[in-house]
Formats: sequence, structure tokens, C-alpha cells
Amino acid sequence: MLLPIFKAMLWMGMGSLLLSANAQTPSVAKVGMGQIWLAPKANAPVLPKEAPYRTEEMAKRALPTNTWYSSLTYMKWSDVLHAHPLTFKATEAGLEMGVPSKEIAAIEKVKAWGAPPASNAPKVAVLHPHKSAIRISPASFKPVDARLGAAGDWNIAIDMSQGPDRFRAQIAHGSPYGYFTIDRGDAHLTMADTARPLTGVALGAAEQDKWVQYFQVDQQYYGVYAPKGSQIELVQPQVWRLKLPQNPSYFSIAALPDLSEATRRIFAEHAFAFIEHTQVHWSYDEKKSQVNTQFKLKTQAMDGKQSVPLIGLYLHQQEALSAPSQLTELSLPSVRGPIRLMAAQEFQTQLKFNGLLPM
Repeated sequence: MLLPIFKAMLWMGMGSLLLSANAQTPSVAKVGMGQIWLAPKANAPVLPKEAPYRTEEMAKRALPTNTWYSSLTYMKWSDVLHAHPLTFKATEAGLEMGVPSKEIAAIEKVKAWGAPPASNAPKVAVLHPHKSAIRISPASFKPVDARLGAAGDWNIAIDMSQGPDRFRAQIAHGSPYGYFTIDRGDAHLTMADTARPLTGVALGAAEQDKWVQYFQVDQQYYGVYAPKGSQIELVQPQVWRLKLPQNPSYFSIAALPDLSEATRRIFAEHAFAFIEHTQVHWSYDEKKSQVNTQFKLKTQAMDGKQSVPLIGLYLHQQEALSAPSQLTELSLPSVRGPIRLMAAQEFQTQLKFNGLLPM
């Protein structure tokens, strides 16, 4: 979920700027007093990167460049995908997932040219680097690559397949969950070296309605949610096999702010409301100089019960929320500040537009 004025305009109003990989003949669209090339010119000095790692369906759609999931489309395996508060990374061994924590480092660690002159005070950078708390992979087949399988305004699907067998992960900005479906077989969960399963947790009614396993990595709690009847067994040190009762099957993994009974209840209750699509709509009230933005989510209740997802909002969205009472006190840290959680399939923000400085 991005800045509701500028980013929403980009999402909803500038689709003609997106470059189609299939466009062959450059054409021009008139926009106001100007024009936009809909495909690269033959003599263009810089061309968009090839993006072969898309499913057949996604290859038919225009592809935005320089977005948070771009690496997924032009690399066999992705770079880090910053979904906030979670990070993901598709690798040959599986899909990594974790919650970054703040680090202070020398600026040259981020930008090699950023090293300060010797006479100046050292410059530092605040980082939230990706660290894998858990790696998820199919147990019955080995994917050949990772591809963009779907994309909404702030969510995507990652498809990792081998022939007809598919392992799909659905992730979204602000979501504390990763949602997973697997066409055949079980899943392998490879934990970080510092991970430890949490036993002896007294499960409440919402948790007893499904299979749940909690674990901790350093100071961060995680929950694995699968259909009732699932089982887990240790197959190697730090590698668990999640035995799923049906094919195809599904499960989700979440980062929890704490392990209180109330927190566990709300996370368990919404664990199977899978986010499948997201869309932003906005309007501008010129008299009030106000931008009204509506964020909508399309979900699937995987168990046929709860369809309302648990989602997170950035600080600028929390402050502009038209119904702030929707927010819970639960939050997770991110590089953009604490992300507050709430259960909703849509929400609205209202922002005063004060104009833009010309320089």
C-alpha cells in the first residue's frame, strides 16, 4: 500500500505509460498538450529489461517497470521483495520469508559512492536487511524458476513450478501473512538456525479450528496455519515436513507482534482469508482540495469461513484513515515505521492537497 495521492495516480491514471513486452510497432497517444510513446523507438538508447519470468497470463499484460517486484520478472530467482513488514526472496532452495530488524551501517554499504571525505564526519545508513526466518518449498517436486503469476495494486503472486505442479505464494504490502497453495504433495519448512518451536501453548477456539504451530526466531514470533488434520515431522535438523491432508492444499505463515491469547485469536481467525487482488480508486474534490482514496481487497476464504483479511497500514494511511476506529493496537515494525493492523476488506483515506512546489 503506497502513497495514496501520487502512487494511486500512478496505479490508476497512467496505465498508458506501461510498456508491453509484446508491442512491436511504436505508436503515440495524445495526453493533454503532449504525447506518450507506447513502445520503445527503434533507435532508443535505453530499453526496458526483458521480463521473461512471467506466467503466460501475466505476459499478456502491460508490465510496470521499477516496482518492488521487478526482479521477479527478469531474474530466474528474485532479489529481495520488500512487502513491509515482511520480506521475501525466491531462491532455488525455496521462498525465504522474514521480518527485518533495524541496523545502522556505513553509507558505503548501501551506495559505494556515498563514502564521505576523510575530513567530514562519517555518514551512516539505517537499514532493514532481509534475513530468512523460514524457507518454504514443495516437498514433492523441485521448481525450475520463480515467476510473476498475478499482480494487483499492492499484491502479487509468485509461481514456482515444475511442469503441471505449482507452488504459489501470495504476498501483499502491509500483510503480516504469506499465503501458500501447493498443487501436489507436502511442504518443507526450513527454519533459521536460531529458530525454536514453541510448545505448550494453550490453544483457543479459533486456533483449534485449524492446525497451528508457533515458533520463535530471535525476538520475533511466527505462526504456521494449515487445515485441520495436517501434521508436521522433523526430517533433518531445522527442516520440517508439513503434511497436508488434501491436494491441492493451502496454508499460511504469519509474523505475530506478540503471543498473547488475544493476538493469537485474531491471527488464527483471519489466517485463511487469502488476499488475491488489490485495487485503488481515487477522486479529487476540487472545492475542498481533498483527495479521497479507496483501497479494496478481493479475498478467498480457503476454508469457506472467514473472508475478511487482517491487513496493515503505513503511518501516512493511519493518520488519514476516514474510520480510525478500525485500527487495532497491534503493529509490526518496518523501515517506514510501525505498521498497524486491522481486519477489513476495504478502507478509505482523506488527504488535503496543498499543491506542488514548482522546484
